[in-house]
Amino acid sequence: MSENETEANSVLSLEQLILPQDITFEEQLLRDPYSLRIWLRYIERKRALFAHEHDARPMLFCMERACRALPASYKLWKMYLDARVAYLRQFEPPVLYEAQYDAVNDLYEEALKLLAHLPRLWLDYTALLCRQHRTTRTRRAFERALVQLSPAQHKRIWAAFLPWAAKVGGLTHRRVMELRLEVAPDEVEKFIDLLVEQGAYSDAVRKYQDILADPDFHSRRQKSRYTLFTELVDILVTRPEEVGEGVDIQEIIRSGLEKYTDHQGRLWCSLATYFVTIRRRDKAVEIFKEALDKIATVRDFAQIYDAYSEVEEFRMSQLVTQLEAEAGRNEELEDEADQAMTDFEALTENRALLLNDVLLRQNSNDVSTWEKRIALFEDDEEELIATYTKALQTIAPKQAKGKFSVLWIGFAEFYEQGQDDVETARKIMDKATRVPFKSIGELADVYCAWAELELRQDAFERAMAVMRKATDAPDDSRVDYFDEKLTPQARLHKNTKVWAFYLDLVDSVGSLDESRKVYDRAFALKVATPQTVVNYATLLEEHKYYEESFRVYERGLELFSYPIAFELWNSYLGKFLKRYGGSKVERARDLFEHALEGCPPKFRKPLYLLYAIELEEKHGLLRNAMRLLDRACSEVPDEDKLEVFRLYISRMTATRGLPAARPVYERALSELPGPEARELALEFAKLEIKLGEIDRARSILSHGAQSADPRTSQAYYDTWHKFELNHGNENTYAQMLQIKRSVAKSFDTDAGYVAAQVERARRGEALFGEPGGEDALAEGTGDGLIHDSRPVLDGFVSGGMVAPKVGRAMSGTDNEADASEPRLTGAEKNPDEIVIDEAGFDDDDDEEEEW
Repeated sequence: MSENETEANSVLSLEQLILPQDITFEEQLLRDPYSLRIWLRYIERKRALFAHEHDARPMLFCMERACRALPASYKLWKMYLDARVAYLRQFEPPVLYEAQYDAVNDLYEEALKLLAHLPRLWLDYTALLCRQHRTTRTRRAFERALVQLSPAQHKRIWAAFLPWAAKVGGLTHRRVMELRLEVAPDEVEKFIDLLVEQGAYSDAVRKYQDILADPDFHSRRQKSRYTLFTELVDILVTRPEEVGEGVDIQEIIRSGLEKYTDHQGRLWCSLATYFVTIRRRDKAVEIFKEALDKIATVRDFAQIYDAYSEVEEFRMSQLVTQLEAEAGRNEELEDEADQAMTDFEALTENRALLLNDVLLRQNSNDVSTWEKRIALFEDDEEELIATYTKALQTIAPKQAKGKFSVLWIGFAEFYEQGQDDVETARKIMDKATRVPFKSIGELADVYCAWAELELRQDAFERAMAVMRKATDAPDDSRVDYFDEKLTPQARLHKNTKVWAFYLDLVDSVGSLDESRKVYDRAFALKVATPQTVVNYATLLEEHKYYEESFRVYERGLELFSYPIAFELWNSYLGKFLKRYGGSKVERARDLFEHALEGCPPKFRKPLYLLYAIELEEKHGLLRNAMRLLDRACSEVPDEDKLEVFRLYISRMTATRGLPAARPVYERALSELPGPEARELALEFAKLEIKLGEIDRARSILSHGAQSADPRTSQAYYDTWHKFELNHGNENTYAQMLQIKRSVAKSFDTDAGYVAAQVERARRGEALFGEPGGEDALAEGTGDGLIHDSRPVLDGFVSGGMVAPKVGRAMSGTDNEADASEPRLTGAEKNPDEIVIDEAGFDDDDDEEEEW
């Protein structure tokens, strides 16, 4: 026997429990046995003695006496019970010391008689019972705690009760969870998980049915009702035998098909899988076929078709394996394998047709889907006719998606070309013309297709009759083409496509009189297009009715404004000039003036050039031609002005000589934008050089330089450089450099130029004015002037010289330096100067030809 057991079994006498030093406490208790303070001091005395002698029995005896004296004191009972539980730790395992543990259990029971409202005692008691592995007694203690305590304190009990039940498992766990559901019904999902884990599938199914039938149920796991239903279906499908016969699995899944219409594919597959699981393959095949006949989405079709194919393929592979095992001696099995292979092949071949059925159930008014279905029966005439017929009967014209007319036209062409039955094709077309299509364009397509059918049969009169019927309308028709309240048939005579086809037809097979009547009718109904105007005018011109052709143009111009009117005027004026030339100049002038009236600027240039060059210059007055070109320079848009100015200059030079072009050049330089003015300035300067006006040429170059940034327009300054080489001196050249520097500085402060510099820096390119930059300039010297990047010229000093006054050079006066101006002499002379003879300034014939 161990030392602990010996100590526990030994009995202490009263003298050993109450020592002489305890007499003081005993006397106080005799006077006041219900004083909690005295009892606590007495217990503290015994606890100190226990710490010294390691014998807890005197302390426990004192605590027990205190609890007997004050049975309602939670503090005393808690102290006493904690001490007894601590004392029990030396008695392990509990199964060998049941008496000691039972004694403590009885103490807890005694304490709880008066202190049942305190959850701490219940938790300590149940924790002690858990150590003893007494399942039933522990469960009952937890249940009693729930009964005795108020609902607000249940949370603390459940926090210990549920983990203990999960640890114990089995029926106890299930019993505890059922009890938990009475106070927390929203935890039913945990209970279902427990039932599934324990294999109680029938109970789990009933719980799933209960929560799905409860409209107020909300999943704590944020699961949707469909998710909960799929979990139920998974149990039903995978465990049909464990669920039991009391549950109608097929009925449950079919109810889900009606309720969850967005997920029918998965539910149909689950239902078929259920029958596969219970080995009823024939019923599973029926379910698959039924599903393919009812689903309406491609996603559901893909799920069902794939599952159906897997079932058939698995069945076929099983039969083939069995045949190989029996070496082909079983004829019945061989026939079954052949049938399985045939079924699988038929399923594979019909996939496109089955998918088309699904798409038509989804939208029976989709024309493109019907066209795909018709294409599937190209080799089966009976099915093709039946499909066309069903499509035309099924589609609602106003709700059709796509062009409904395509099916009518295709059906007629099938009889015409495939069956050689033109009469039936005509009947179909005639019936199609009475269909209330969604748009007028579809009805127009039908009539045009009908006319083309007649043309293929060489029935020209029939074709004309069809188009007359399509364009038939009252003489004073005031029908609004865009009035949706009217049927397409009532508005068809305002359709331009029908009229265009009719006009082409009558031009091809009709007489001139018939064509004129049809064209005039189109103009009367105001359905003529610009092409109609041109075609009618061309037709009359071909038959030598020129004046009537011109009147057609005028009628067309009454119908159309700019920009369409520009093309009509262009054609009209060109043909008028071609016809009459200079014989009717005044009439032609009136036409041109009328054309320019209200003409937008962007269309003026061709009219002015035609007016000035083709009419006035060839058949009228040259003075008028110059006046028109002058008007054109003011009225055309900026992007066309340079071309018009150049034409004006060339005509002025050719007719009146070079000097006469000077005013035009000056006007152009004042009106044109920078780049174009710069370009024209070079041409103007070249003109002055030809006239020997060197100073005027230099002034023009100076003027053009104001818009020529040296960094981007180096070609301009190269030209000026060649000019100064041939016609200048060192003063004029220095003046050019000073102007160049001044212009460069002005561009440095320009916002557009700064933005261009920033953009080049962002792209990592060299900046203007830096080494490697485009058209870079040399850096300035100490005096702040920028040197030219070329080497110093023979006979010229460097840029460090004092520049002459600019005013005289710009004004065209004598360029010689004034005697009062400082000159470089002695030590001030440029040491790099290269002396050349005066012949270096002689004009070179070749250079002067260019500059």
